[in-house]
Amino acid sequence: MAQKLLPKEDIPEEIEAASYALTLLKVAGVNTWDELETTPLQPKRRAALKDIVLDEDQRRILEEYRQIVRLVCVGPPMVTISVCETCGNVMAVCRSSSTKCRRPKGCAGKTMRASAAARVRIEE
Repeated sequence: MAQKLLPKEDIPEEIEAASYALTLLKVAGVNTWDELETTPLQPKRRAALKDIVLDEDQRRILEEYRQIVRLVCVGPPMVTISVCETCGNVMAVCRSSSTKCRRPKGCAGKTMRASAAARVRIEE
């Protein structure tokens, strides 16, 4: 059963990359991108991962933001990415962290946090 990932609208590509990574890690049953690349997966997990169809833009985003993808961890603790809506500062954060920007220069912006991308069936 083929599936695709649905990005949220109007989010920075850094958030989009982390969102895709969280979903792919959960489907694969591993905690980190390094594990995904190096750990042999159980047959059911491998099949479920192969059923996810990434479009060209999604593959580009995962590759372009590879350093960000490597920071994401399903956990415990879960580590995701947040981006300040005001200054664009990118931070690795735990699930329960503050939504305030932590930029040392005193930015008062709020952050947007990545969560797992939704999966939907592709009609064949």
